[in-house]
Amino acid sequence: MNGCDCSTVAASELMRGWHNGKSETRLAFSGKSESSKGSTVRLSHLPLRLVTGAFILNAGLGKRKLDKDSAAGLQAMAARVIPPVSNIAPERFGKLLSYAEISLGSALLAPFVPSRLAGIGLGIFSGSLFTMYLRTPGMTMEDGIRPSQQGIVLAKDIWMVGIAAALVLDRKQPGTRS
Repeated sequence: MNGCDCSTVAASELMRGWHNGKSETRLAFSGKSESSKGSTVRLSHLPLRLVTGAFILNAGLGKRKLDKDSAAGLQAMAARVIPPVSNIAPERFGKLLSYAEISLGSALLAPFVPSRLAGIGLGIFSGSLFTMYLRTPGMTMEDGIRPSQQGIVLAKDIWMVGIAAALVLDRKQPGTRS
């Protein structure tokens, strides 16, 4: 990350072409034609990708120097969803989690990553977080769905599941009008 604010660079690349007023914007550096699949970033995807990408990238950057106890706590929660995670040393788990969040956040911010692909990655990540919320004792009320006071911290991440679904399920083809 050599001192460069990658989220700002990615955001400015995503916003190029907004001046044309179209609902889709051709990537300035892609070199592909307008009719080429995957060469456009839909204007409606920009807020979804920018907000979520910046949020996840920031979380990953914050975990780069995670202490052993904090990493072990996150690892114990993650092991409820993916049991083999408990076989990894806590420090290594913390680094891998940091790298994964930085990668996913960057993919969401990168204009050359297709929205569906970024959405699939976000869906896996957010689905895991939601499953962790459901499987962690004390996070839900007696009904098993509604968050307890303790569970609100994880339950709020359900918005990422919705964003992932929007990115993956959007079927409008570039160049068509709705």
